[in-house]
Amino acid sequence: MEKLTEREEQAYDFIVNYFKDNGFAPSYKEIGDGIYYASQSSVKDVVESLQRKGYIELPFKATARAIKVVGMEHII
Repeated sequence: MEKLTEREEQAYDFIVNYFKDNGFAPSYKEIGDGIYYASQSSVKDVVESLQRKGYIELPFKATARAIKVVGMEHII
């Protein structure tokens, strides 16, 4: 997998920890709040970048909380 930028790593860590704490994916707003991004388009960009790099999957783009963390199936 391609190396993450600092911002991507922050978003990825937030998503993983949210999954561990709640058992389901965070919304884009929750991700933005968690990594201090006010712009939803910036959150969308970083989430799509994580997908392109193979760290997450977005099986249902139009569905809220549809993020799957690759390799995390055994934790949840």
